[in-house]
Amino acid sequence: MVNFSPLEAPVQNAKLLPVMHPGRPVGRDDLLKDVYLHLKNNRSVLLYGQSGTGKTALAAALANAYTGQTGGVLWFNVDNNTMAELVIRIGRAYQVDEITGSDVPAGMIGAAAATIAEHRPFIVLDGPLDEQVANEFIVKIAGNLPVLLVQDEEEPAEGPWQAVEVGALVDTDAVVLFKQKAAIKDDSSDIDIYGIVKLLQYRPLPIVIAARAMVAGKKSASDYFKVLQQLVQSGKEPEEAAITASFMALTGALQGIVLMMGAI
Repeated sequence: MVNFSPLEAPVQNAKLLPVMHPGRPVGRDDLLKDVYLHLKNNRSVLLYGQSGTGKTALAAALANAYTGQTGGVLWFNVDNNTMAELVIRIGRAYQVDEITGSDVPAGMIGAAAATIAEHRPFIVLDGPLDEQVANEFIVKIAGNLPVLLVQDEEEPAEGPWQAVEVGALVDTDAVVLFKQKAAIKDDSSDIDIYGIVKLLQYRPLPIVIAARAMVAGKKSASDYFKVLQQLVQSGKEPEEAAITASFMALTGALQGIVLMMGAI
């Protein structure tokens, strides 16, 4: 008989994380050290900031360090889940029938806390979550364990955590990231690359998308900058502009395939 692991099962292999480990994030050494120190001391941390600044990538880099530990990583993608839903997901993760079979999951908080205390995972809650639910989860379930909350908010929520803002990269790091992802070794196109990353507001996610799209479309940095400039001037946000420019860089055949896939 084949044994199947639930989707929420704790991860002890970095390759099984829901987000691919990005490698060492460019320009984030001090931030990573700061966050890891809090987590190492079993403090909860809230990563907050605008979308596209690389918060989830940072979470993946941190989670990678915990996959080899006994408790592994319990990674929940959340979208304003209720406390009861989080309790049920813990029950599914550890296959605790008492929790998953309960008609009143909100009454199983103690059982969920005991389960987490027994296994002691590193917990990631990635996505929007009501402030009260997040507070209750940490206080009643994950006390004295490393918990990382990741939210696209420009102002931090208040709670029993250390709030750490993840902002844009400095311009030089943004250029390094673009060149790294585009496999550019020389400095001949640095002026255009500086222009590209400035248009993308030095945010890691659109920079990575743009760099890879430029290579896939076999565009020069100068040509890609001109396309991106038109898109940004038309009012598109950095992520949207990068994705649109990526689509425009594809051949007609590949554009057709992407459109077909989107229609499925």
